[in-house]
Amino acid sequence: MLEEIQKINDAKRNMALDYMKAILTINMIFAHTIQLLSFFWDSSAPKLISRSLGFLSLFVNITTFSSFLFCFGYVFYVAYFKNFKNSKQKLFRNGINTLIAYYISAFGIFIIDNEVIGFGNIYNILVLNNIIGYSEFLLAFSFISFLTIFIGDYILKITSNYRILLIYSVILIVSSSFIPYSIIPPQLGIFIGSSKFASFPILLYFPYFLLGVYISKNNIVFNKYILIGTAALSSSSILYITIWGMPSRFPPSIFWLTLSFLYTYCLYLLCSQIGKINFGVFFKRIGQNSLLYLLISNLVLRYFMHHNPFNVGWWGIFIVTGIIFIVANQIITIVRK
Repeated sequence: MLEEIQKINDAKRNMALDYMKAILTINMIFAHTIQLLSFFWDSSAPKLISRSLGFLSLFVNITTFSSFLFCFGYVFYVAYFKNFKNSKQKLFRNGINTLIAYYISAFGIFIIDNEVIGFGNIYNILVLNNIIGYSEFLLAFSFISFLTIFIGDYILKITSNYRILLIYSVILIVSSSFIPYSIIPPQLGIFIGSSKFASFPILLYFPYFLLGVYISKNNIVFNKYILIGTAALSSSSILYITIWGMPSRFPPSIFWLTLSFLYTYCLYLLCSQIGKINFGVFFKRIGQNSLLYLLISNLVLRYFMHHNPFNVGWWGIFIVTGIIFIVANQIITIVRK
């Protein structure tokens, strides 16, 4: 009886996280459409529309990767950390699958951009000397799995006590101010950041992953202390922005890293409620296959960036976004069969 109740609770939690990942996936694909297909709207859109699209793109840039890490932390606890000793092979397979997705995206984008590819280009992409833009987040997602294979036991210890979690989170975020980014090679930049290329350093963003593990481990939904803490962190970033302007994203500064905490937790709270509602297979499928949707969208958007398919003005970004989800949904339906 207790096992059945636990399975029902886990199913509800998984549904909430599927919805959260679906929202983040939709946001990221739409923002990438805005960024890569600016020819649709930069000259034809009314000023209000143009500013709104620019703000939406910035908002997604701020919130999406960190919120995805939170989701990964939450899901990793349920899928891997509950029985960590027997889950390392699954973690390795997950990392390999995501790394393959990165390489497909990276090689695909390079070929679409350049039409040809040489052995030197292939080597540099394979050994990560050349990190391909708009694919680097897939690389970060992949290395999270590999990293947790080695530090999973430490993650469980860190998330066993909120004080330890807080101390490690502060250390990781503050360390962003002391890293000599200019001399960091690409392979290390994946973990701690670099000024040479756009990256999502997983160690600096790792507090979001740890928060996801902590909340999942303790079966927390609403907690006033977490709400107050995340609000304080995000408010400090907003105060910084009002005085000094937007903080650095590549590499991420302290105030960029803390900016998304409140949004991430509030989105989790929202999805914990709407997770009780069945929005249909399509929405759920996006959350369950978010990486595949992102991979497919990368290749479709890159193709459209070089071949303007619609001369319809700023409405084109909505048409392309719709096409991406229809195509991705059909591909995933076929693959999953």
